[in-house]
Amino acid sequence: MSMLIQGLVNYYDILAEEGKFAKTGYANVPIDYLVVLDPDGKMVGLTEHTKMAMVGKKEKAVPKTLVMPKRHDIPGIHANILEHRALYIFGLNFEDGRLTPEDRTHKAVKSHEAFVATTLAFIEGMDSPLINAFRQFVLNWCPEEETDNPHLLPLGKTISLKRFSFILNASSAKPISDETLIREKYEAMLKAGKGTSQVQGICAVTGEVDEIARLHTKIKGMKGGQSSGQTLVSFNNPSESSYGLTQSFNSSIGVRAMEAYTETLNYLLSDAAHHCAFGDTTLIFWSEGPGDRPETLLSEAMFFADDDRDLNMELTELMKDVSSTTVIAERLDARTIDPDIPFYIVGLKPNATRISVKFIHRSEYAKLMFNIAKHQNDVNIIGNGDQPLPLFWLMKQLERQETTKSSGTKKEDGAMTAKILEAIITGTPYPAKMLKILIHRVRIDPYFRWQRAGMIKACINRNVAKEEELSVALDLENKTPAYLCGRLFAVLELIQRNSSTSDLNRTIKDGYFAQASSKPAVAFPKLLRLSQNHLKKIKRDSAEGGKRTHRYYENLISQIMDDLTAFPKLLNLNEQGMFMIGYYHQNQELYKKSNGRSQADPKDQDVN
Repeated sequence: MSMLIQGLVNYYDILAEEGKFAKTGYANVPIDYLVVLDPDGKMVGLTEHTKMAMVGKKEKAVPKTLVMPKRHDIPGIHANILEHRALYIFGLNFEDGRLTPEDRTHKAVKSHEAFVATTLAFIEGMDSPLINAFRQFVLNWCPEEETDNPHLLPLGKTISLKRFSFILNASSAKPISDETLIREKYEAMLKAGKGTSQVQGICAVTGEVDEIARLHTKIKGMKGGQSSGQTLVSFNNPSESSYGLTQSFNSSIGVRAMEAYTETLNYLLSDAAHHCAFGDTTLIFWSEGPGDRPETLLSEAMFFADDDRDLNMELTELMKDVSSTTVIAERLDARTIDPDIPFYIVGLKPNATRISVKFIHRSEYAKLMFNIAKHQNDVNIIGNGDQPLPLFWLMKQLERQETTKSSGTKKEDGAMTAKILEAIITGTPYPAKMLKILIHRVRIDPYFRWQRAGMIKACINRNVAKEEELSVALDLENKTPAYLCGRLFAVLELIQRNSSTSDLNRTIKDGYFAQASSKPAVAFPKLLRLSQNHLKKIKRDSAEGGKRTHRYYENLISQIMDDLTAFPKLLNLNEQGMFMIGYYHQNQELYKKSNGRSQADPKDQDVN
């Protein structure tokens, strides 16, 4: 945790130099709409406060930011100076197609009352046309009379997600947060409030004497998290208290460091170039250097779409470099990215009020890209058309098909997702559960796709010695009994298919694949006896037209059986995976095209 907070504080200084953050006590707040007031404080319109920006690979309208007093995170109903939340400003919910101030806990009414009291106290004695109009709005706005407000009603239920500020008229470009009188009073309040903490100490992050933060700012924008946010550092239980210190005084993190790391983390979660969500895990990533080029390349490399041909070609080249990190470094250098720059990737998962850190990884950028290229090289297998495997496709192949009774939605294994991401990033073995799920999916799914075959191959290769690694295509030198059994099963299945003059609705794969892949000694004697009947049909009905003769199959069976001294009684999980790769490799060889024409009946191919 300390490494994470230290990295975020260091990155804050980099972003501050680039002008990404407002000065202390202020925040860059995304504002969706400007409320247009007339001089009497009446709301006469709403003006969109947006700009066009690239979100992922699409250009969309996003809110422009305003520099406003920084919000506090006091629990409960508390209005902030220059409040921008709709519930506080308007005191209205959207329910059943209408605006209403009514709700079960009277939160809308209480929130608006807090907004009125806080705002009037703050602007008391100030005098300017906009402030006077704003004061009249606060005094005269009555939620009960605005349930049919023509400006707010079209927003529907999105009103609770929007942020608002105020201008005097439609032609005015000056929002109320830019009023000189308001800025002066707020800065005087900041100065008067400095140094009032009851606990002083040495900050565990900066090593400097500072006020120790009692409460840490909430982190927002995480998938699956509450809209109000969660805390990364918090102490709620008596057992967590130490030396008479309670709450976050235990962390010994100074106010400056707390504000820096929370603001940086919220910034990363608001910028698509610095985060991505998979399942219930949110990845954030950043480099200890200026600009976003390293982050952009990483985001593309891990989460690219199938139709991104330029990136596919670049990743294919990186995959060829896995034997030498120097080559990868040279490619990064060609893109003006420092290969030695320190780079962070962090996996986070929110719960009710806190954030769980699933993993933290810091390494040189070239090493990180090497690990990603190694992952792509590990999942590379014949039949993929030389295309890298996007990470979202990997997760899709691992989806559980059953649904929950309550919601009817697919279940996600967040813990396994985090472990897979960590394995890709660090180059360590994939979780054992991943192989187990893949083997189960192959058994029940009639189509053995290359994505699953590639992932099974990757799982096995990271768990065995180098000399035992599975190859990309059929390996005639692989004498592993499990691999040979898989090859033999593919041959026997094709014999059955080609012995029939019509399409088969059911083959030995449907009836014997699960048993053959786990208990070969039980399944194969029956399968070999059955194949003799199929070979007789092929011999009797053999004719020209593309299907091989019975002699070809007999020779192929003999070649495999010569290397297979005995059928194993039981295959473990790794060996079951080897069986399936042997089956997949042999099928690819049997169905591959030669001289523009398939050597087997193409309609029978179901492995891609």
